[in-house]
Amino acid sequence: MSNLELMFEVDARGVATLTFNRNEKGNSYTSQTLSDMHRSIAQVANDPSVRLLVLRAIGKHFCVGADLSATSTPQSIGMIDVCMSLYQLSKPSVAMVQGACIGGGVAFISCCDVVLADTKSFFSIPEVRIGFSPGPLTPFFMRAMGERLVKRYAQTGERFVATDALRIGLVHQLVDDENNQKIINTLIEDLLMGAPNALSSLKATLSQVAHQPITMDLLQALQKDFDQARTSDEAKEGKQSFLEKRKPNWYRQG
Repeated sequence: MSNLELMFEVDARGVATLTFNRNEKGNSYTSQTLSDMHRSIAQVANDPSVRLLVLRAIGKHFCVGADLSATSTPQSIGMIDVCMSLYQLSKPSVAMVQGACIGGGVAFISCCDVVLADTKSFFSIPEVRIGFSPGPLTPFFMRAMGERLVKRYAQTGERFVATDALRIGLVHQLVDDENNQKIINTLIEDLLMGAPNALSSLKATLSQVAHQPITMDLLQALQKDFDQARTSDEAKEGKQSFLEKRKPNWYRQG
């Protein structure tokens, strides 16, 4: 799928890339963008040949938030639908940020598993300055940054720089023009080396245990799942490929 607002492609390795394509509008999103994002994320989720999703943008900025100049139309798909589908995606997701990442842009990356950002990028959650609360998006902000940091940045609407985003955990790694593509290529290769079902199971487990107390019942349930996984076809192939010093059969080169 390709249109004026969003591009979607899948390469031979099974790497899906969603690219914001409204450079002249700072890659702000409209109802059409959200609808196309939701459809594309569903395609990634439902296609077993797709291994992971990369979210990025063309031009100066990653995403400056909603296009407030766009004509308001009834929406069957909204931000909460897109964010939830991205957050719950059973496959790895990676965001690559440059320039401005504002409002809904921060929500998008808060829903991704790994976030890389250009050293010159900057961030803001400015909705209160426009006259409304970003209420429906706050759970995603809090999962990425924690309650106290969201209280600060969502209430002040202030701009914060890439080093601050790294410090508070919104971003995992900073990149510059010289090593940008090398770092993201290495990250993708690392993710492709993981077994698909194992990665899916890991994401489900992390979501399950994130806010649970550590109890013996929880650990025993996780141990049972672990023991079953160790006898799976993926585990057998993983062990065999390790012993034979070769790539596992789920890895595909481009």
